Amino acid sequence: MVNTSNKPGRRREQRRAIETKTALIDAAIHDFSRYGFDGAGTRSICKRAGVNSALITHHYGSKEALWKACAEHLVSGIEQRLREAGFFGVDPRPVIDPTNVLKTFIRVSVSYFAERPQFFEFMIEANRSGGKRLEWLTERNRHSRDDWVWLMTACQTCSQLRAGNAEDLLFLYIGAACSIFSLHRDYQNLTGESPFDEAVIERHTKLLIDLLVAP
Repeated sequence: MVNTSNKPGRRREQRRAIETKTALIDAAIHDFSRYGFDGAGTRSICKRAGVNSALITHHYGSKEALWKACAEHLVSGIEQRLREAGFFGVDPRPVIDPTNVLKTFIRVSVSYFAERPQFFEFMIEANRSGGKRLEWLTERNRHSRDDWVWLMTACQTCSQLRAGNAEDLLFLYIGAACSIFSLHRDYQNLTGESPFDEAVIERHTKLLIDLLVAP
């Protein structure tokens, strides 16, 4: 006979562990994005997360491992969102209506960038620091970047995307799509509007579509 007396306690323990790790990831993404790897302290991250300072070591082993977990969280988040929308899930890719593929891609990715404004800041800080962490991140992103470039090229082939180097257009898009959210304080001071308002997100999305989709 299986002893189930400890199962409720075990579930509570697992739930607390998940909550703690989520709080640490959110706090670390904030600090790594704002202060860089060297400027972000583990005590400050734990204080922001509202957890004991020993829990970074307990859950991740090191500050370096926590940074990689944050990068994985941000990158896998956009990957999952695109897969759910029908991109890059099976061959042939993508598997959504080809006449609206670029518009859908823009809408899905902008929605994610609005939810995770630290995405762009985190990537900028990683590029600024360089070194082995950037090498790891570049390798981690290689498959997704290849998929995104493939999409850009495919959209050009069927005359959806404006002409130009596909890699350049991809970086142009990422910067244009993310900056309104990463620079949200400056944007709000300038315009009096929050870029996180649904109406502003929709306006931003439509502008990106107008800029990139071939007439």
